[in-house]
Amino acid sequence: MNLIHPYLQAAAVLFFAYVGFDAVSTMAEETKNPGRDIPVGLIGSMVCTTFLYCMLSVTLCLMQRFSEVDENAAFSVAFEAVGMSWAKYIVAFGALKGMTSVLLVGAVGQARYLTHIARTQLLPPWLAKVRNKCCQNDTNHIRELTCETQIELLWCVQFKSLFS
Repeated sequence: MNLIHPYLQAAAVLFFAYVGFDAVSTMAEETKNPGRDIPVGLIGSMVCTTFLYCMLSVTLCLMQRFSEVDENAAFSVAFEAVGMSWAKYIVAFGALKGMTSVLLVGAVGQARYLTHIARTQLLPPWLAKVRNKCCQNDTNHIRELTCETQIELLWCVQFKSLFS
């Protein structure tokens, strides 16, 4: 069982790296030709993501021996090891941008989920009401404000745990 544990751990990390594709599928309502656009978007983004992961892995392996790679901050420590300590700030900025984009896409997806669940009457029907007076897309401002407030609260809890 110990031999398979690292592989399962890596598979879980990669699975959650690709989880953003559920947000793509929830946005199918917004596309003009979902039968063509969604598969092209999913496959294209998966190819790009896989290519970038492979290139990052090769770069990390060329910078440092595998046994010296830090599990918690692989690229920051690797850049410091090769004398480029200024690059750790770029890595941190990229990580922050990545987390922010994931939260924003999650907010859009969550609002869509709530709309569809409310349309099936499993949630209160007022969550399914949309208003299209001022926007190009139909929106439910109460639902979106609720989702955004939840995300902001999660950010506050996360930052509190980081600095305590």
